[in-house]
Amino acid sequence: MIGVDVSPRMIEEAERRCGGRGRFFVADLADPLPIAPNSLDGITCSLALHYVQNWSVPLRSFASALQAGGWAILTSGGDPCPSPSRHSPMPASSFIVYRLFKTA
Repeated sequence: MIGVDVSPRMIEEAERRCGGRGRFFVADLADPLPIAPNSLDGITCSLALHYVQNWSVPLRSFASALQAGGWAILTSGGDPCPSPSRHSPMPASSFIVYRLFKTA
């Protein structure tokens, strides 16, 4: 398992809770992720994309990291946000789930 978060504190907590079972690192979805191409079977990204202005960057990173036949489950909510510092409550009516599969 690989975990990514923009908050160093959240990464520390994930490492503590998982007790060495996984690899965790601080990264911003607005930048290309440092994950080897074709190295992941699946990706989940929950309630984070609405904090990123340009979704093409994380979606390209996900597509590159997935192996052929890999899957991604992405959830998003709220209005697209101009900066990661704006954290407003997500309206329940805006919750969206995306299910993607990499075919080649």
